[in-house]
Amino acid sequence: MSYTFYIILHIAGVITLFYALGGLSLHMLNRGTRDFSHRRKIMILHGVALVVIFVSAFGLLARTGIIWPWPIWVWGKLALWTLLGGVASLILKKSSLAKPLYLLVLILGFAAILLVELKPL
Repeated sequence: MSYTFYIILHIAGVITLFYALGGLSLHMLNRGTRDFSHRRKIMILHGVALVVIFVSAFGLLARTGIIWPWPIWVWGKLALWTLLGGVASLILKKSSLAKPLYLLVLILGFAAILLVELKPL
């Protein structure tokens, strides 16, 4: 598949992930309960977005010719996406952390952009 296909898929996954995390955070910030009717849908959306991001990222690595051993920035992005995967559970378990985690999600997103654009090491 083409580089453009993987980029579009990757960006769609990122948008979907932030959509799910934002919705979940705002629900908990508005004193929503942990057991709400759309929880399952949001968590499925979150998981599917992470899979799409993961698969498209490896497609992009293959298309750009980045092979093992991976550069540091690839490991950094993998760590950031892993953290973003765990944030949803934290938001649900500790509603008092919803606001700081909401801000953390934005910071992690910007860090991911910086890593891919600057490609340190």
